Amino acid sequence: MNRLLLAAILATVLGGAARAAPLPHEVTIGYVQIADDPRYDEKEGPAETTIAPPRPLAGAAMAVDEVNIDAAASGRIYRLDHEEADGADALPARIDAMAAKGVHWFLVDAPDAAMANLAKAERGKDVILFNISAPGDALRGAACQPELLDVIPSRAMLAGALAQFLVARKWPSVLVLRGPLPEDKEDADAFLRAAKRFGLGVAATRDFIVSNDPRHRDQDNIALLTGDASYDVVYVADSDGTFARSLPYATI
Repeated sequence: MNRLLLAAILATVLGGAARAAPLPHEVTIGYVQIADDPRYDEKEGPAETTIAPPRPLAGAAMAVDEVNIDAAASGRIYRLDHEEADGADALPARIDAMAAKGVHWFLVDAPDAAMANLAKAERGKDVILFNISAPGDALRGAACQPELLDVIPSRAMLAGALAQFLVARKWPSVLVLRGPLPEDKEDADAFLRAAKRFGLGVAATRDFIVSNDPRHRDQDNIALLTGDASYDVVYVADSDGTFARSLPYATI
């Protein structure tokens, strides 16, 4: 998640909370992540480079610093308590241990399923969980809980915004390229639903893989994947980001 956006969200939410109800002089904000979250693994990219997506922790630290600038006038101070859980199953215990020390607000960096399970485990407890990195639509529906606040757009929100932008730019025909990961399918499905809703045409939906195996050339060759179709724009569902980096100026 963009660190400036996270800073703005946290500053707004905490500022509003401070106006709505009295807060103690020192407020601790919990930040919890999973130690070996596979979303942040380094991945091989073009020219043998590696892609390691940054965690949102830097944005949280910036947000607390910015909140403290305004809070100084009232003599209040905000602190960030960063903790790691050994795995998704350990998240509730980590949250409960921090809550026992008086922490009420938690920024949680966890995937969809882990976030849903955590919100369910914390139902009815005196905590507020900020979902800062899980885009799953179910977290805004069936898996939503009173203690969960989503501050990252869902897949449906992002897809709907993109579809409306394409309509506004008069790019009505889209070629959809879909990666092999479950997240890729979820992203592509969200976009296809949005495309239908806003009247976009889908020229074709083609699956790609990242491979040097010549037997898979139909699925890893950009010219073959984007050729033989009439379209205005290419939508690529690539949660890894490895394949998508090579697409600009390479489509047919």
